[in-house]
Amino acid sequence: MYFCNECKEQFGEPRLMSDTHYEVDTRTDEVYSVCPYCASSDYEEMVSCLCCGEPIRSSEDYCTGCIDFANEAINEFSWKMAAFENANKLLLHVLESEG
Repeated sequence: MYFCNECKEQFGEPRLMSDTHYEVDTRTDEVYSVCPYCASSDYEEMVSCLCCGEPIRSSEDYCTGCIDFANEAINEFSWKMAAFENANKLLLHVLESEG
């Protein structure tokens, strides 16, 4: 899979284009690849998310789904830790006032 940095589309294989150069006696064609949607040569091969394997841009390590899931898990854990700490403080206060 590839990702076009110009039009932001994902695609399977780039399209091959060619230009004939008449200024050279051999008249050879220059062959190059472009995005099949917008014909831009500014595209990159995608890599797999380190967590789930979904295709992502090569500048990233994780897909947005995995990042969102991790953020939700961290927030939930933080809330539980805060509640646990408050419960401990309350328990210590009750024990101290009884003793």
